[in-house]
Amino acid sequence: APLTGLAWQAQEGAGRCLDAALTVLAAVASQAFYVTERAVPPELVDLLDIVRSHFPPVTNAQTFAPPLASLMARLRNRIYDVDEGLRE
Repeated sequence: APLTGLAWQAQEGAGRCLDAALTVLAAVASQAFYVTERAVPPELVDLLDIVRSHFPPVTNAQTFAPPLASLMARLRNRIYDVDEGLRE
């Protein structure tokens, strides 16, 4: 197998790890704004709306995997949606 195939697979794996890390960071930031009752900077309002539509603020014990997976898929789609990037 060509080495480029292995490099491509490694890059894809690294990308999925980055997607997961950014998803958790978004959820934690959302929770921090909720708990501290701080105002969200205007530049982040739309992103926070997306985050909270998939992962609302935590107020009781719950399973986090399904909403985080949903949020990760939405963020990944937003990143790779070329049309959306051109509109902004």
